[in-house]
Amino acid sequence: MKILHLSKFFYPYLGGIENFILDLAKSLKEFPLKLTILAHQHKSLSTTRNEFIENIKVIRAGIISNILYTPLSPSFIYNFLKLNSKFDIIHIHMPNPSAILAVMMAKPKAKVLIHWHADVVASEIDKKIKVFFPFYKPLQGFLIKRADKIIVTSEQYLKHSQPLSPLGKKCRVIPLGLDPSRLKSDKERVNKIKKNFGGEIVFSLGRLSYYKGFSYLIKAMKYVDAVLILGGEGKQKDKLKKLIESEGLKNKIFLVGKIDEKDLGSYYEACTLFCLPSIEKTEAFGIVLLEAMRFKRPLVTTNIDGSGISWVNQDGVTGITVAPKDSSALAKAINTIISNPYLAKKMGENAYKRFEQNFHINIIAEKIYSQYSELLD
Repeated sequence: MKILHLSKFFYPYLGGIENFILDLAKSLKEFPLKLTILAHQHKSLSTTRNEFIENIKVIRAGIISNILYTPLSPSFIYNFLKLNSKFDIIHIHMPNPSAILAVMMAKPKAKVLIHWHADVVASEIDKKIKVFFPFYKPLQGFLIKRADKIIVTSEQYLKHSQPLSPLGKKCRVIPLGLDPSRLKSDKERVNKIKKNFGGEIVFSLGRLSYYKGFSYLIKAMKYVDAVLILGGEGKQKDKLKKLIESEGLKNKIFLVGKIDEKDLGSYYEACTLFCLPSIEKTEAFGIVLLEAMRFKRPLVTTNIDGSGISWVNQDGVTGITVAPKDSSALAKAINTIISNPYLAKKMGENAYKRFEQNFHINIIAEKIYSQYSELLD
């Protein structure tokens, strides 16, 4: 069984989808299949490069530039045209406009499996996406029609996804997963983090993008007796820095930038709770939540219509969910957990149990392999 994964980017590019694909590819090696990954390079004006990561063949197509979060890469399409006839299944991680164009041009005979990580939302916040969306929508429609099967990460997302909800028979719900061994904590590093920042720690992590809602979490921290460690890089960084200064929170909120993977587990271990304050359905699942659950940390998240976040974090069981764009509700939820160590411990234990039962990558890989077998049968 020969499988070709098409991904926008791939490890060591840091992102939830990229980490998931790495963990999935490693776990799928236990099954009788041969897997190759075709992705874009991370930087503009780059050339195509082949390499092996964890004994997985990775082809990184060079890109000319990035336009509206989309790599411009004739090389991606060229490589797919050369490769596609050699594979039984094309596994496409969406959204990925390059993959759509490649399939349109190549017209592969292989089975096509879409892994639907998120809708492209015609955002009222990011006007560029709103302008681009009418051009993208028919391309997306072509790929959906061509697909033999579509994997969606939660029932909630499938139910509320405008392009997918009418296609129930073609869709299968399989959540994202995590390899717990990928993240480890170091006791000395944990103690150092606690000493450096002091007191109770609220941890949040993600690309500093408009839909993450970090500005609402920053404002919430005015009413919380704890510090906030916010990890990640992105276009919103300067804006968030100015907000922290204007709110007088420089001694309470720390933007630590990109966190090395070898240190990431220690940050989860050091915190009291993890908060993901996203405000748009673009946040479809939140794989960082699985990382926090793996370290038995309670969660504070937002209840976004149609997103799978509130299915991952069960309100009152693994954490607390609140309305999006509500700083006072975020503050209240954080204070509720911080002020009650028994509740924090219980929610953290529930979170870990839920992770082991539903989100361990070996469970997810087995479900995806069964979809491969079903397609070829």
